[in-house]
Amino acid sequence: MVKYISFSFLFLIFFNGFSQETENEKVDEIVDAILAENLILENELEKLGSFKIINISLDYNSNTYFSGRDIGVDQYNIAPQITYATSGGFYTGLAGNYYGEFEPHWDVTIGFIGFGKSVGKHKNFNYQFGYSKFFFNEKEDAIYSNTLDFGFGVKTNNADFGTKVTASYIFGDEKAFQFVSSTFGLVKIAKSKSVIISFKPQLNFIVANQIIDIWRIVLIRDLPRIIYEPKEVFDLVNTQLLIPLEVSIKNFQFEIGYIQNFPNAFEGENNVSAKGLFNFSTSYYFNF
Repeated sequence: MVKYISFSFLFLIFFNGFSQETENEKVDEIVDAILAENLILENELEKLGSFKIINISLDYNSNTYFSGRDIGVDQYNIAPQITYATSGGFYTGLAGNYYGEFEPHWDVTIGFIGFGKSVGKHKNFNYQFGYSKFFFNEKEDAIYSNTLDFGFGVKTNNADFGTKVTASYIFGDEKAFQFVSSTFGLVKIAKSKSVIISFKPQLNFIVANQIIDIWRIVLIRDLPRIIYEPKEVFDLVNTQLLIPLEVSIKNFQFEIGYIQNFPNAFEGENNVSAKGLFNFSTSYYFNF
């Protein structure tokens, strides 16, 4: 694992009542992004054998959807990151999120540390576990401030197809769980000594527990009243299709693509529909 925040492709929702939807989903969006990976960079670094690198990346999304849902604000978001990683599997770094319309624009700073490794004769199997700490600019957003993650994946010998399952425990003032299943294909369109161009479609399923407010109408003194009752459910949150084109030029990596979300509407949730956005990311790594 080298590039841990590349594009916002997975989404979790943890409702503690719909009134907290935005704050909760912002945390979940970041958690999922931390678990992202750049397969081209990872595969090329594995060929180097022993290495220590510093990777600097910047990710841009044309629109912002939390858990694949439109929150009624048309805005872009940017996620810068710096990561130190070694061939032994250790990684650590800092990242953040900037939103075009939210105030303050710089929403959160994240510190993370972890360990990830590919094992087996052909490096077909890989695992990752890590911890992340969130430092929000707004105290009311700090419902969740920590995450513990564990992932296990398998891929073919030439890494052109694979799948991975990741479990995350998100905690702070509240707690939540998410499970993400990701399946990808990797097609190398062109390859030379210093340039690799690849197409990497990916399909993600995000399942999570959440507490939602279910409303019902009751009569009180012959007058109708709406009563809200909390209900905990475990369900599919979002299905996501990624269609990215990746270019690697020596130590530079570029990616441009389209992300389509298919959120699953929960009981009492209205106006949920498929949403898409464009993404661009770039990174450069220094090899020591």
